[in-house]
Amino acid sequence: MENAQQLGLFPESDARFDPRRLSADDRAAILDSEYNQLMTACGGTYWLTAGPETSAVWNATYDTFIQGIWPAAILCAHATCERTLASLMSVLYAIRPEPKGWRGWGLGRYTGHMAEHNLIEARLIDAIQIVVDARKPLVHWRGPLEVGSLQRVGAEAALRGEDGGEALDRHIAQLAFLCVRTAMRVHFGDLTRDIVHRNR
Repeated sequence: MENAQQLGLFPESDARFDPRRLSADDRAAILDSEYNQLMTACGGTYWLTAGPETSAVWNATYDTFIQGIWPAAILCAHATCERTLASLMSVLYAIRPEPKGWRGWGLGRYTGHMAEHNLIEARLIDAIQIVVDARKPLVHWRGPLEVGSLQRVGAEAALRGEDGGEALDRHIAQLAFLCVRTAMRVHFGDLTRDIVHRNR
């Protein structure tokens, strides 16, 4: 969460936002409002699609966030971003020579490639990197107090005199919120329009 604040991705009020304190209907209303704002910003349409697989994963992202299944929402948001960026790669390299082995890349590699070649805006790259980092402690083994481990989040909170379990639960829920918002921006945002405008 600290990284997100430092990057200025979301207002300070969002950094304090705790989705656990809202009902499922309220969480759905927040995502629906975000979606409507995004569609307005994109002119009401988007044409880049990563196929029915990604639509299914995005639906799972939406549903698990609303239901408060925070780790699942993070993992599904990660999958939504990865498949959408893979789809963007297929568009970008439909004619020109493609990077070797790109179909086997993961989200971190796609993000690095997009950043290196200035293919999507820097602030979105930063947001996607948070999704990459949020997934890591859920699927890769880390020692209890290694940097990035969830147990360390609780331990550090306890050292500050806070309830470690409560801090950990809040941390995961807030990360889920950031990841789901980013997945929405990636999946429904007009990434290719940004490329066209900057290459004119």
